[in-house]
Amino acid sequence: MLAFGVFTILFGPLGDRYGKTKIINIAAFGTAIFSMLGAFAFNLPSLIFLEL
Repeated sequence: MLAFGVFTILFGPLGDRYGKTKIINIAAFGTAIFSMLGAFAFNLPSLIFLEL
């Protein structure tokens, strides 16, 4: 719930300014990229580094 609240505060104004669809597409693309990077992690510290 904390992530939902923080990202609502962050992405709400961006969605109002640039359009909800564009912001959702950028967020989905970013999620896909960082999920693929997470697959290359070989231990917990590298996973934390790649996901930040």
